[in-house]
Amino acid sequence: MDSLKKWNTKPLGDKIFVNFNTYMSEKHHTLRQVGALSIHDSEFWQANMIQQLTDHQEKLTQDINLQLASTMQNFFLSNKYATS
Repeated sequence: MDSLKKWNTKPLGDKIFVNFNTYMSEKHHTLRQVGALSIHDSEFWQANMIQQLTDHQEKLTQDINLQLASTMQNFFLSNKYATS
């Protein structure tokens, strides 16, 4: 869980699926090496984690799209008034 918390502190631009997959694969490999995996690593818990990650990725996408729309709107409004 600490790995996920650390992931959440990364800059928004770094939170893309490829980076996430690499990061979590490394953390999973480390846990397997030290024998730190538990019942939470069962298929049920993995399916739950995948759903949570999918939901999180969708929210990030929505947040990025909203920010982009706002930035574009502000840009076009500022240019409209600058040329008037």
